[in-house]
Amino acid sequence: MRKVLLAVVAVVIMVFGVSFISHGAEEPAKPAEAAAKPAEAAVKPLDVGDQVTDFELPGLDGKAISFAKDIKGKNTVGFVIFMTSACSACQAEVAAINEIKAKYKDQVGIYCVAVDIRGADSVKPYADTYKYEATYLLDPKFTLPRKFGFTFTPSVLLIDKEGKILFKKGGYSPGDEDLLQEKVVSMLKK
Repeated sequence: MRKVLLAVVAVVIMVFGVSFISHGAEEPAKPAEAAAKPAEAAVKPLDVGDQVTDFELPGLDGKAISFAKDIKGKNTVGFVIFMTSACSACQAEVAAINEIKAKYKDQVGIYCVAVDIRGADSVKPYADTYKYEATYLLDPKFTLPRKFGFTFTPSVLLIDKEGKILFKKGGYSPGDEDLLQEKVVSMLKK
């Protein structure tokens, strides 16, 4: 028993001794001010009044969908919804926006940017089940929402025909559809 105890103590001393020696060989710590500065300047998220910069993401069929060629200018008002297929709040948001689209037909477009990690494997069954009048784009790495300052789903952009952001919001609460409808009606009157 005493030999086992001595062996354990020896191993502990070796581990801490090696750890102590290796930590002593490190470079001296840098001042907190230098460590706090990011390597690159942060890019300011796009906001209301900004033009949506071009982006390209795959659709459910794997073909690339470009903002400049396939979305901008297609409808008087466009909804870009950042969502996941497993999110009940996202589903409620898309359903509410789909009802708005039903009222205004081709004047309103819906573009669902699905950030599901499994991509089309998750989103295709969702699209087949709910049959919303939406174009689905796949962004499993959550790159596009960050360009607009969003860190969660659902998040919504409302854009005009020229690709200018007219409204944006993150999250969903019952009744949001009334605000979105007001925004659409206001935009269609212009």
